[in-house]
Amino acid sequence: MFLLKTVFWLAFLIAIIPAGKQASTAPQAGISTIEVLSVARDVWNDVSAFCERNHETCETGNQLAAEVGAKARTGARMLYVYLDGHLQQNTTDDFVNGSVNRPSR
Repeated sequence: MFLLKTVFWLAFLIAIIPAGKQASTAPQAGISTIEVLSVARDVWNDVSAFCERNHETCETGNQLAAEVGAKARTGARMLYVYLDGHLQQNTTDDFVNGSVNRPSR
């Protein structure tokens, strides 16, 4: 469901962002903001009822999202361990005990 919501909101944002004069090569269709919002509401109603109509698809999607999330966590953990081991800075006693070296005047 997260993926569907993300796709919906990205499509909605793309629809309401003005394109500029160079980007538009086709004649203007005359679509108003109210029409875009009406279509967005209809799409939202359709998407929100998707899982009621296609329960098995949503179940599979949830399992896929859980699997991808677990793999992402494992990958992030592996990256953290790698970076922690390879990017550790050499610490000195000044940093360990919290003292600060001040320049002499």
